[in-house]
Amino acid sequence: MTTFGASGRAGTQVMVVSRHFDHYDMLYRKLESLAVLLPDEGAMSSGNAAEDIYTGAIEQNRLPRVEPVQVGSAVTMRSPSQTDHSVSPVCRRAAFAPTPDAFADIYEEDVHLSVWQRQLDSQLREDCSAFLNQRGFNSHRLVLPTAKACNLAQGIPGLHAFPHLRADIELLADMFSCLFDLSAIGIRLSVLSDTMCPRFHVDRVPCRLITTYTGAGTEWLPHDLLDRRKLGAGSAGLSDAESGLYPPTETVQSLAAGEVALLKGELWAGNEGAGLVHRSPAIEAGSQRLILTFDFASSDT
Repeated sequence: MTTFGASGRAGTQVMVVSRHFDHYDMLYRKLESLAVLLPDEGAMSSGNAAEDIYTGAIEQNRLPRVEPVQVGSAVTMRSPSQTDHSVSPVCRRAAFAPTPDAFADIYEEDVHLSVWQRQLDSQLREDCSAFLNQRGFNSHRLVLPTAKACNLAQGIPGLHAFPHLRADIELLADMFSCLFDLSAIGIRLSVLSDTMCPRFHVDRVPCRLITTYTGAGTEWLPHDLLDRRKLGAGSAGLSDAESGLYPPTETVQSLAAGEVALLKGELWAGNEGAGLVHRSPAIEAGSQRLILTFDFASSDT
């Protein structure tokens, strides 16, 4: 069996190898259904199967080429023909699936949120709880070449003591980098006791992965039920609920703990003015959130 990414400690090796294979197999089948499969049926024998599929699709002019850059820089995604994309008039929607092939849906033009609706197993939940209970860890950011993202024991302080959490982060990093053909990724693991981004906003990035391991998940608004003119300064100092950003009777949507989401931002070509509007949830007194985010990055950092 081919091993994709890291396997964690010896005690979890078999479990993680199996999980990697199953997840990549589902993603592979989803990409196949989108007609972006490489002609070579032996592509899955590669250690970077999703990356091979993506590269073949680019050569066939079926997917946009991702240009990795430094986290926080002004970036774009361009199609191979370098066509100038205008904002699409079509509505944006969210796509959900109980398997990781949901990630491939982000390439659909009208999808700006794709969610893998997973539930964390008991061992991973225990690791997350123990990680929150350790002292001295608040937030850690780093940029790593994708080749090094498969071994985070040294990259994130204290993570080596939590093999199931480490293996899960490495798995997601591998899938994220392969899906977008990235040379490097920006990683942020944070323990939060306060609301990080309390106002609704959009991200000036092509795409961001976010998952909440413990605590309340990210909140978001449906594209066709909001007035983007009320974002930021357009709120005239009023709260999101009072500004007219969204109907007062509309329930704010939220992700569940454990779910993994890809949020399409303003810098995805053709998605200008349609980035997912989202915010951090309120955190109750005495509670904490453990969240993970990935961004495009450059291997030159």
